[in-house]
Amino acid sequence: MPGTLRRVSVCAALLVALASSSAVAQRRAVARPGGKKVIVFVGMPGAGKSTAAARLATRLGTSKLSTGDIIRKAIAARGLEYNAVNDRAVAEEFARRPGTIGRQSAAVVARDPAPVSVVEGFRSEADLDAFLKVFPGATVVSVEVGTERRYRRMLARGRSGEDNVAYLRDRDRAEVRRGVRKVMRRANIRIRPRGDSFESLDRSLDRVFRVTGL
Repeated sequence: MPGTLRRVSVCAALLVALASSSAVAQRRAVARPGGKKVIVFVGMPGAGKSTAAARLATRLGTSKLSTGDIIRKAIAARGLEYNAVNDRAVAEEFARRPGTIGRQSAAVVARDPAPVSVVEGFRSEADLDAFLKVFPGATVVSVEVGTERRYRRMLARGRSGEDNVAYLRDRDRAEVRRGVRKVMRRANIRIRPRGDSFESLDRSLDRVFRVTGL
């Protein structure tokens, strides 16, 4: 009888261990849906993060998600014109709901069947944290370019509302208040393209390939 009890006890312990292991595996599967790699680009306005993300996505044959897409969809859903004023107003609304953009972005990436996803544009730690809860293994890349170069780029592309330095400086201050600098400091990789050519940017992206093993 004592031997039987010991065997029952051992079996019970094994079942508990198996159940615990299964629960851990399930949590890991949820944390890394599909086991995919995720690359997240962050940076100040005009730094070139969208261009960098798009070029990386093209090289990988995958799609790019911009967190700005979520803001633009929210503007369109209200029947509003997309312009700098509405973009900033809706962005401020999202900022008052910390983590919302991060969660929505993670949901979009989780539905993407591609083995690698490229995301750009997180401005606050709350959004980055919400995203990393779902994809803790994501690599964050900070694109860092000097202020004057950024301003020259934005003025040259001539987007509505980006036609004067006073506005650009004011928007920079708003981005910093939301926490974009803190997000950039949490990057796993920092790239600083030396010029404005695609060749210069591609050399920086080569480093992302090497470090992430893409």
